[in-house]
Amino acid sequence: MEHELWFTALLNRLLAGPVVSLLGLFGIHPESTSHPIPNPVAMQILVVLIILALLGWLRGRLSVDRPGKTQQLFELMIEGLTGQSEEIIGHEGKRFVPLVFTLAVFIFLCNVLGVVPTLETPTDQIYVTVGCALVSLVYYHYHGIRHHGLLGYIRTFMGPVLLIGPLMLVIEIVSHMARGLSLSVRLMANMVAGNNITLVREIVLTAASCKKYKDILYPPDENGPVVFVKVNKTDYQRTDKIYVTVYNYSNEPVFLEGCSPLTIGHEEKSEWVYQPLYLCVWEGYAKKIGPGKIYQEEFPAQGFRGVYGLAVNIHTGCLDGKPISEAGCGDYFAIYSREFTVGDN
Repeated sequence: MEHELWFTALLNRLLAGPVVSLLGLFGIHPESTSHPIPNPVAMQILVVLIILALLGWLRGRLSVDRPGKTQQLFELMIEGLTGQSEEIIGHEGKRFVPLVFTLAVFIFLCNVLGVVPTLETPTDQIYVTVGCALVSLVYYHYHGIRHHGLLGYIRTFMGPVLLIGPLMLVIEIVSHMARGLSLSVRLMANMVAGNNITLVREIVLTAASCKKYKDILYPPDENGPVVFVKVNKTDYQRTDKIYVTVYNYSNEPVFLEGCSPLTIGHEEKSEWVYQPLYLCVWEGYAKKIGPGKIYQEEFPAQGFRGVYGLAVNIHTGCLDGKPISEAGCGDYFAIYSREFTVGDN
């Protein structure tokens, strides 16, 4: 199972039962009944909540005499979309502005959500972009049928020459279907490319930092996945929290041990001794880190004093949704963080 974002975990904690029941009505059975909501769906829900909160806040501040800056910005957006709609569609283009405006704001917020730490961009998933395209296609075909009637709308697909009308009908249908697919793939590809550029920048900066602080143990195979583990700083007080991030910069998923993926070590008699960060009764399900994804964990520095380091066991080729001992994993190696110090307050 892919690492859950905090908002996804919150939704699954509150809504897992109703969501599983709802999906069961359609014959859909999620891989995990306790985590039926994936990250992209949770991010779309978050965007919808942001839009509703923004519009609700703006609604109480609308003014004809003294419009605020936010109101003026939205008015400029709506005027621009109205002008474009009337130029492209005609005088009836105004009726399409609510949908166009909603889609524009929704897609924009989805695109920029990934720049917020601990959140992701949902529009790098094809089913999200296809969903937006289908809404548009269904909406304007509905209005076409409503305006011309079913037969009249089909007639508009056949062109002015009746002799080649059936051929034109097939071409137009294929063209409309391809249009939605091409727009979906284009948006997804743009976001994937943007995410990859960001990852390239991060891997360069992270690699430089790791080289400086000896933060990485390279995998034993030069063709193996490149994985880093970092702590957020080198000096802590006992009242601080230690934030740990594992980066997977490879093109394949890696898996962490379920209950306690982090082991903490300190030096004893010139040797480093590591032990699990948490005492586990059951090993738990393996934690999956997808390509280009991260895993984050935090724990209090209280109870530690001195110089420490973290180790993470990385497994590859595992079956998803199973404990490490049952997942049939392949290669295995360990990565280590830089040393850090926990001092007194």
